[in-house]
Amino acid sequence: MNRRNLAMLFWKRDGDYICSALFASSLAKRLAENASAEAFMNEQTALWESSRQYEDLAYSVMTELYLNDRKHARQLLVTEVKRYNSTTIFEITEKFTLMNFMGHAACQTKLNKIWKGQMKGDTSNLKAIAFAVTLLPILKWDIMKLDKTAKRAKVTQSESLGTKGQENNTTCSQFVPNWMRKIYYFYNAPLIKFLFSVLTYLAMLVAFSMFVLTDLHPTEEKFPSIYEYIVYAWAASSLTEEIRQAIAMKHFQSFEWRQLTLNAMTWFSFWTLFELMMYCMFIMSVILRFTLSAVDFHNARMMYAVTLGTFIINSMQFFLVSKQIGPKVIMIGRMMFDVIFFILIFAVFLFGFGVIYQATMYPNTEPGFPLFQNLVYMPYWQLYGELFLEQFYGALPDDCTENVELYSNGTMDRCPLRNQINTFVLAVYMVVTHIILVNLLIAMFSHTFTKVQDNNELVWKFHRFSLIQEYYDRSSLVPPFLILSHLKIFLLYIKNRCTGKRKNKFKITETDAENEKLAILEKDAVYSHLNSSTRLRRRRARNMDAEKDGFEASYEKDTDLSLQEQINVLSSDVDLILKTVKQIMETKQNVLIVEVPRDYILQCIPVQKDTYETWEEEKPVAFLSIVGGTNQYLPNETIKNQLKNGLQEIMETTRIWIKTDGENTSVGKIVEEFAKEEKNLTHATHLGQSDYVLEACITDHLKVPIIMIIIGGDENSFVTAMTYLKMNYPVLVLEGSGRAADFICKGYRLSTFRTSEDKCVLSDTFISEMAEAAKYIYGFNQEERISEKVNCDKLANKLKRALGDKMEICMYHL
Repeated sequence: MNRRNLAMLFWKRDGDYICSALFASSLAKRLAENASAEAFMNEQTALWESSRQYEDLAYSVMTELYLNDRKHARQLLVTEVKRYNSTTIFEITEKFTLMNFMGHAACQTKLNKIWKGQMKGDTSNLKAIAFAVTLLPILKWDIMKLDKTAKRAKVTQSESLGTKGQENNTTCSQFVPNWMRKIYYFYNAPLIKFLFSVLTYLAMLVAFSMFVLTDLHPTEEKFPSIYEYIVYAWAASSLTEEIRQAIAMKHFQSFEWRQLTLNAMTWFSFWTLFELMMYCMFIMSVILRFTLSAVDFHNARMMYAVTLGTFIINSMQFFLVSKQIGPKVIMIGRMMFDVIFFILIFAVFLFGFGVIYQATMYPNTEPGFPLFQNLVYMPYWQLYGELFLEQFYGALPDDCTENVELYSNGTMDRCPLRNQINTFVLAVYMVVTHIILVNLLIAMFSHTFTKVQDNNELVWKFHRFSLIQEYYDRSSLVPPFLILSHLKIFLLYIKNRCTGKRKNKFKITETDAENEKLAILEKDAVYSHLNSSTRLRRRRARNMDAEKDGFEASYEKDTDLSLQEQINVLSSDVDLILKTVKQIMETKQNVLIVEVPRDYILQCIPVQKDTYETWEEEKPVAFLSIVGGTNQYLPNETIKNQLKNGLQEIMETTRIWIKTDGENTSVGKIVEEFAKEEKNLTHATHLGQSDYVLEACITDHLKVPIIMIIIGGDENSFVTAMTYLKMNYPVLVLEGSGRAADFICKGYRLSTFRTSEDKCVLSDTFISEMAEAAKYIYGFNQEERISEKVNCDKLANKLKRALGDKMEICMYHL
């Protein structure tokens, strides 16, 4: 169990890669939840880690697919996967609470498109709200987008009818005028449904408050008002809608009661239970309203008042649609569970001290409900500062008595007995409750706030799926007219059950040709993911742009990498550079270009050593010649120290020597500083940059390859690189480090076509393009130009000759 390497092997040879990775993550997550016994703690930790890795794998593949083809990436999310019981990626993500994947830009942009329906992406929420209350602007302003072809119109209409639509040659939608279709699609969008749901709910609250506050009388005195009947109709239709949604839930259709039990503590289950309690209270209020007499009618009034309060509190869930307020509402729901645990702890102290008070101040009390009430009354209110000191010190009121007959029959209250231990008990109780328990509750709230605040946007993105799906399934009609919509839905359900055809925007059955196309795109994304480095994947994730249509603007780019992530990525680059050097020596490639982001550090090279004359130990496996310009590559001391540790480890494990240009700037300065700090180094010396004869002697005598590494560099670095190439020395260029390195890489990219003789084919404009590029590449910024002593045309010609002479050129992407 939990064999990750074997699972990855099968995953690479399987299809439906994203769905398979999410299913594996869900399976590992479920196994981790079941492995809660102490004997399986190690297995539980490993399973949680596997679940996270599989989810990250699906996230990375989706990122690659989304960068290549956003339309099909979003389409893949709602396409049925027959191998997994015709489920979808969205369904697996929502069912097993895979929040990280649900927060992907592809998922959120797809949800936003469903949320706005057929409205254009750049339509703001305020504009949609303004157009919702007035019909005329919809006809005047083109905010709706209709399908351009009859086929797409046919498919869209079939979605609203719940059928596939591909089999019919004509549909009714082809004969409906465009302005009518615009109105239908506009008011059928989940965003507009939500708006009208909020407005009708507020109107119901106004009507509810009007008759409860001003016109609630017993039936013997006055019949119910029109406001009360409006509330009855609204509540009845809303209750039937809740029942319809419960029946339509997949959990109920498949009778997965165990899944319902596992998700009973989730936030939306909390709202479901709250609404169930609210409707039960309303039904009870109506029963009491028509059954109680005028004498006991105050109980019905009390029930109505409490029910109205629950209806008002229930309106808070409408804030969940807001990105700013929604996470705060979720946070309040999480804190409610903290209050429940606090009450359980507080109840122990409450009854403990309440028994002491009752036994010492009111001994021999008759059993009954008043006894239980007296047990909790005094200690509960003492929590809020009502100490009842007059009863503790014997200051008896005038309306109490110690006569058993008088306080037994309820004529007068019983006087408390004074006991000195009660004062001490009160002091202990106040310390326990006010200092320990209250601060415990504050600490629990702080922990919940911090935990939710750290990933509040991710939590909100996940719960947004359920909200959009709920209003997508709702009718465009509002209570109390929902009964008409329910009749239509029931007839369509019977039709779909008979024909076996069902389709909506959350679950689409594609043709075999379309599924094959999606499979090819997904496979290409997997290949791209497996052949790209950690650094490049993270850079792509950060720079992944979403469409500028309202909600997508919030997913314009991810946050920057943290310091620890930068260190981890740089450590990964060290390993990749070593593999690159090894490939150079094995395949004897002449020029190797490694692409890395411009905003990161590239000094992943080991430490320097002396020449062969004084060296009597084991020969090195390679001799690295580091060349760089005057740019500052290390942003802070933390990464610099981390790189030095990596360089030392590489030097000790690979036996690689290093040579610098001897200058006290940039790369040479970093290497020299490390050489001075490392006490185990011997025979440290500087080799001049132009000492090619000495390097040739090293190569001939020790039979050790010399590899030049260019990190940035100026015009002299470029000339040195050309000299190395003429001497058949391999050159490793770190693209993105600027100046000479980027100049060489740009020239290489312009010479990707080769003849049958394996020669470079350069365009006629190569010289002019490279000369112009040199003016900008060699500058520290765009205002600074290359120095006058360097001839750009000469540099371009040298690069052209070098590329034309060298046949074996390979490019690696970090």
